[in-house]
Amino acid sequence: MELPGVAIDDPAAAAVVDSARDIRRIAVVGLLAAAAAAIAALVLSLLLARTDDSAPVAPPVLPSTSQLFPAHFAQPGFVSAAVTRLAGVVVPAGTRNAGRTFKVGAVTTSYVVLRCSTGRAVVEVAGVTSSARCIGRPVGVVALSSADGRLPVRVRLTAAQPVPWGVALYR
Repeated sequence: MELPGVAIDDPAAAAVVDSARDIRRIAVVGLLAAAAAAIAALVLSLLLARTDDSAPVAPPVLPSTSQLFPAHFAQPGFVSAAVTRLAGVVVPAGTRNAGRTFKVGAVTTSYVVLRCSTGRAVVEVAGVTSSARCIGRPVGVVALSSADGRLPVRVRLTAAQPVPWGVALYR
């Protein structure tokens, strides 16, 4: 075996030099493989972390009014005979204010029922204000009649809700 500028006549010394060269080759190949794996991991993480701002964001899926409010409602001290749900509105979690004008038709008593889970609610219905504690299930808030067939309802909550909430109109 010969090295540039060095002549090795001893076969045992030549074997040691060949063995050292093999170890260096293995080490270099291992380092190159590790560097390639690190680069591949970096590229993959950058590709996965990339966000596309132009992609449409789906709106939150809200439960239906019938999932939040029963078809018939009765509450001792509010309305003893069961009343029937006419309409309602479901509001996304985190929203603290909502409003809607319900069409009620002929002059009759309408019952406003609220469902929220935390804090308190201030409900204004056709100029009448009432408040209720949010308890996670439907609770009657206001009962009144509308002379013009419209019942404007506004709700303000003291705390953001962790789940969708809503208000419904019964008759």
